[in-house]
Amino acid sequence: MRAFRRLIAILLGGLAALLLLSAVLIAIYWTPDIPYATLEARYGGPSPRYAENPNGPRIYFRDEGIADAPAVFLLHGSNDSHNVWDTWAETLGRDLRVIRLDWPGHGLTGPHPKHDYGVAAMNASIDAVAAALGLERFALVGHSMGGGLAWRYAARNPDRVTALLLVDATGPRNPETSSEEPKSVKKRKPPLGFRIATLPVIQWIATKVTPRGLIGSSLRSSVADPEMITDQQVDRYWELLRAPGNRIATVKKFTQIEEQPDPDLGTISAPTLIMWGADDQLIPPRVAELFDEKIKNTKLIIYEDIGHIPQLETPEQSARDAAQFLMRQ
Repeated sequence: MRAFRRLIAILLGGLAALLLLSAVLIAIYWTPDIPYATLEARYGGPSPRYAENPNGPRIYFRDEGIADAPAVFLLHGSNDSHNVWDTWAETLGRDLRVIRLDWPGHGLTGPHPKHDYGVAAMNASIDAVAAALGLERFALVGHSMGGGLAWRYAARNPDRVTALLLVDATGPRNPETSSEEPKSVKKRKPPLGFRIATLPVIQWIATKVTPRGLIGSSLRSSVADPEMITDQQVDRYWELLRAPGNRIATVKKFTQIEEQPDPDLGTISAPTLIMWGADDQLIPPRVAELFDEKIKNTKLIIYEDIGHIPQLETPEQSARDAAQFLMRQ
């Protein structure tokens, strides 16, 4: 009985310490939400638009380039926004119609009312924007999480997708691959922000406390050359994460279990360009090799000395490569 009481005392003491630590962190580092009107003025561009989305939030998007040209969607990754495609939008917009959106729980779109961040709910955003613009067919460009959503959409909607570009995209769950990572690639842990988002005890704190330094550290660890990340880029990621509801969405997204089975990569019929950073530590190049092996009609480009975000690390070259591929389709 004495040992049991001692255990209870230890547990209560630990809980008290945790509560005290939480209170101290919130008191020192508490970072408030930023109103949508403020963020839209800073990051929404000259003509922000919103598409109605049945059973979900209104989807923020930008419609740029040549209005009557073939359309291409640019789909950003996790904890990012449409702004990461600025250079690509300018380059592709010279010959194509370019649509950029913010996923639910990201950027200016805001959280899903039912906290649903599964594949079907997220990809409903593409359908909502396409319906608002009267588009039946279009190309999809997806980075990281956005790439994972893009190839799943392409597999399930072959009649709608004219071309597919996967930029350091997430692959199938439990993929089968015999390829190995190059020994020269030094493994690094996922960005600190990603790891914190999966810790149950700290998740609630993460919705209230978001130090700018944490965002900067996570962003710099995602690229091959941390020195190329600017203060303005860190501010953008940090501020858009603080849109009302986005931090809660991040926690919900990382803890949800996807119930919808993955489609077979071999069913993708759209011509596919696979673009990858050779030094990507989040999604290694062996995933690019898997896409190249399993999808029928592919071209693979590996960028040396580039990490997880080619459109940010080598924006001009990657945009030119994308434009050349899309203009041939």
